[in-house]
Formats: sequence, C-alpha cells, structure tokens
Amino acid sequence: MSMRRKPKLDPIMQRRGQIERELEKLKLPKNQKTRKDFKSDEGFENWETKQGVKFFELNEEMIMLDNPSEYAEIPIAIAAAELGTSLNELLEVFSEKLVEMNSSGVYKAGSRISREELTRLMEIGADELVRIARQPIEEIFDEAVASIHAGDLEAAQNSYERIERFPYQCNYAYWIACEIGIDLLTGEFASLADPFWFINSYRQIELAGILEKVSRVVEGIKPKDHLSAVVCEQILAVAEGGNHDPFRDSYRRWTSTEYFSKMDENQRHAMLLSSVVLHAVKKYNFSKTLDKWRGFASTAKDEEMERVIRNAIYTALEAESTYYDSPSSKLFVEKFVGLFPKRWIPAERIELLPKNEK
Repeated sequence: MSMRRKPKLDPIMQRRGQIERELEKLKLPKNQKTRKDFKSDEGFENWETKQGVKFFELNEEMIMLDNPSEYAEIPIAIAAAELGTSLNELLEVFSEKLVEMNSSGVYKAGSRISREELTRLMEIGADELVRIARQPIEEIFDEAVASIHAGDLEAAQNSYERIERFPYQCNYAYWIACEIGIDLLTGEFASLADPFWFINSYRQIELAGILEKVSRVVEGIKPKDHLSAVVCEQILAVAEGGNHDPFRDSYRRWTSTEYFSKMDENQRHAMLLSSVVLHAVKKYNFSKTLDKWRGFASTAKDEEMERVIRNAIYTALEAESTYYDSPSSKLFVEKFVGLFPKRWIPAERIELLPKNEK
C-alpha cells in the first residue's frame, strides 16, 4: 500500500467551502424565480425540481463530510483525504474514468465511491493515479497497442476512450489506429469494409503519421482465422505504401518508369506475359475486323477474348519454361524481350497482396 502524502489544501475543507459558496449562490435574489419567469408550468416545475435536487445533494454531502463513517459510500473529498491527495488531483483521476463511481449527481465534485473502491485506489497509490491521469497521448497509445496485441479488449477500449478525450488536432492518428485494431480484435469486419476511408481526408504529411501508427497496431495482432489474416495483411500492405484503390492511377501519364533490370522477377514476367497477350489480342481484333468486311459477326464475346488471353499466357509460360531446351522457344521469348523499351512502367498489384521481398 502506498504511503499517504499530505495535500497542500485539505480536500474536505476545500469541498466544504465550495458547498457553502454554492448554497449561498443558490439563495441569491437573482437565482430566485417565479412562474412569471417561465413560458409554461412545465418549465417552472422542471426548474423547481432541479433547484430542489441541488439543495438536497449539497446538504446531504455536507452531512456526509461531517460523519463519513456512517455511510457505505463516501464523497470524493473524503477519498482524496484518505489517499493524501488534493481534491483537484482526484477530480483529474475521475475525469479519466480511472475510478468506478457509485453515484454521481449535479456536481462532479460531489460524486461518491464505495469503500472497496477506495481500498483499491489506496493500493495503487495517489502518485501513480495522478501520473496515469496526466499521461500524454503517446503513452496511452503505447498501452492501447500492448493491450490489442495481448487480446485484452477491455483495456484496449479504455485506452481508446481516453485517447478520444484529447483534442481532435492531436488525437486523430491515434484513435484511427486504435479503432482499426479494436475492430480486428472483435471481428467487426463490417466496420472494416473500408478501413482506409481516411486516405482522401488528410494531407500526405498527416497520412504518414496515421499509417505508421496503423502498422504498429496491426503488425502485432495474431489473427484468429483466415479472414482475419487476410484483412490484417491487406491493411499492412496499404500502410506500407500499397495502393488501396489499384485502378485509380493506372493510366496516369506521369507514372514513373524503371529499367527492366531494376524490376523484380515477377514484374519482368508480367512484362513478357502482357506483351504476348497484347500481341494476341491485336491479332484477334484484326481477324474480327476482316470478318466484318466479309459480312460476318464481328463483336468479340467475353468467352472468346478470355480464351485468346488464356492461350497467349500459356504460350508465353511454355516458351519461358523451355527457353534453354528449344530454339523456337528462345526465339519467341527474345523476339518480345527485344521489343521492350529501355524503361517501362513496372507492373503493380490490383489486389492488396504483401510485397515480394525476393
């Protein structure tokens, strides 16, 4: 049990003074109203009820401060005195929802806790409670990440709620990352239908911070099943720079090019396959044009085009696999490779797959 420390201002005396001032304030002429001050009987009755509640709560708390041993629950001021901390410091702890309240009313400072909860708080210690209440958002996020990775949903949600209470300007990257992690933890895949809704909502410099935190959260999650593993992998692919909307930039003229030798093995294969397929499609379209001139049906059907593409891919794969055994295969491959430009736009994935590190 942590040793008690003496607060600069006695919390019971401080709270007693607050209550006395509030009671005097309620009795001031400017706070006395009649039916004439309201548009309806209902409005007047509501005001009277609220005023009555305020008087009751303040007077009851004053009695409890004088005789705390007679009650099963105690006001915050008594708890602060027992903990050896100030009333304001314990209110900070309450604001972070680090304390389980038994009851709360009109006045936050008049909230009450059970004696069992007070015992728990004393075991933690006043200094540690205040330290936790004043944690910077970075520390709370670290705890949230650890909780998500450990599968502790309750602790993760508590940290997430604390992060949400920070100003939006400094919390958005943290809560976005935590929200994705909690959705993965709970299996709320409906919420993850578009986990990258924020991509077009923030500037590049802001996105960098968001995606870095998303990576930290997701890379330590142990997927429960195949679907979870797929979602985690796709989120990480985008966080590491993958295109979450693969077809959006496919035909931009200013897309950067690379030398053939700088591409990975799969991208080089893709260049050959696409060249062979394009050649086959052009030949097929030319034959359909001739059919049109001859008076035959010329509209290409999906199944016909699919077969042309399938046959072209099969031919290219066969030629590659027999390149060193067959002069014809070697000629076929080198014919297309010889037509490659020095620099080409490298192939990109049209699905969110992991990077090829080979």
